[in-house]
Amino acid sequence: PGSMDVSARNIPERIFSVVVHFFALVAFGTIVGSITGSMTALRNMRGDEVKQFWMLRRFLKQKKINGDLKDRIVKYLEHREEQKQNQVQESAVKVLLGLSQPLRNEMTC
Repeated sequence: PGSMDVSARNIPERIFSVVVHFFALVAFGTIVGSITGSMTALRNMRGDEVKQFWMLRRFLKQKKINGDLKDRIVKYLEHREEQKQNQVQESAVKVLLGLSQPLRNEMTC
């Protein structure tokens, strides 16, 4: 009790089973590939920012900038970068290109 032997018994059932497994494998591979690509893109975007701040710290160290000023500079630039990332830039909204000139003028006032 509790278990049941379920398996393909004839050729059409076996062919159907193989086809279903093949499509499931392709679908799963596509999903995993998509997730991997997205994660890589996110890592690359974050990596550029990390590299820039690493270079900034290295630059400040080479110029022998004192610790307090160095901390203020880094914190300010981190804050500016965070604000920039949270704001949607007009250039990123391509649909605004279809806006009439009077509406565009009204929007910028």
